[in-house]
Amino acid sequence: MKSIVGLPVAALFSIGLLVWEVRLWKGNSEERRNETTFLLLIILPILLVIAFHSITWYFGTGALALRRFMALIVPLFAIGAVRGYEVLESFLTFRKSIVVILLRIGLVVLLWTTVISFYSLPVKYNPMEITIKEACDWIKSEGLSGRPVFFYDHYVSFFLDKNPFDPRQARERVYHVSQPSKDLPTGALVVWDSQFAESHGKLSFESLVRCPDFRLLESFKVDQKRHPTLFYEVHVFEKIDANP
Repeated sequence: MKSIVGLPVAALFSIGLLVWEVRLWKGNSEERRNETTFLLLIILPILLVIAFHSITWYFGTGALALRRFMALIVPLFAIGAVRGYEVLESFLTFRKSIVVILLRIGLVVLLWTTVISFYSLPVKYNPMEITIKEACDWIKSEGLSGRPVFFYDHYVSFFLDKNPFDPRQARERVYHVSQPSKDLPTGALVVWDSQFAESHGKLSFESLVRCPDFRLLESFKVDQKRHPTLFYEVHVFEKIDANP
């Protein structure tokens, strides 16, 4: 959780959990109803998301609980952390406004310094993101960015500044995996990457190479000298009319 919500939020959330337990078992009927709602809307979704990724990862059918997946429950952690902070504030400030202000300022400073100490700002692209960017920069330099683009990594639509919800600009995945060229307009681009295209989209590199309706325009690979254990490739294909 250190890299997902941070230690201060995790600590405050833990205090919030203790408050929840005490009120659930020792509170009056109204407090128990409120804590039951807190259980259903905050705690249970967190447990379900963590359990789902843990179980699917264990059986080899799911993805590791990466930050992009855990981002789903970060707002829930924040809500629980607020509850923990309210308890701390009531105990430490004795309801004195100046102490409350100082405590809140201290918390903001703590949260900010935690973020900048853990993450280098601005956040740098990882080697795979750099490779995707190189492919998109090449598409722009060749004057091809105006064409429809079919992609599997969402960074493609980001780097090309295309609306992924407008199929005239960009679309995630080709229409038919068994016939990848079917229904694609002539001149459209397919950006195939070795991380998502085959594992998530079930589109193999060989199927594009063998298809006469596609032409390989350019390939990009992670620098193996700098990252010898990382094998990642991006290939840009163009949809052509093999039988004009």
